[in-house]
Amino acid sequence: MRARGRADAELRTGIIGALCRWPFAAAAATLQLVTPNRMRGQVSAVYLLVVNLTGIGLGGTVTALLTDRVFGHDAAVGYSVALVGAVTAPLAALVLRAGLPHFRRRVTP
Repeated sequence: MRARGRADAELRTGIIGALCRWPFAAAAATLQLVTPNRMRGQVSAVYLLVVNLTGIGLGGTVTALLTDRVFGHDAAVGYSVALVGAVTAPLAALVLRAGLPHFRRRVTP
């Protein structure tokens, strides 16, 4: 951004980064709402384990495989990242939609 003449590039990057991390904090807080008190630590640990293993383990691997096998050259890594996001975002929305009725039943008195 700074190369494009944006003097506030660091601020913009920080804001974008904070907005991208917000769903993870909301998910962790939601888990605390629906989990019995005696299991909150274990559930939080499993959540963090799954999120980190899938994000770190699969995210980079799938992106690299798409770059190498589908697009065939290193310059296409941006297309690979976009494709991973375009596929996983609707899948995540479907999973969230499927869990919404169960969440509503749990938090409604």
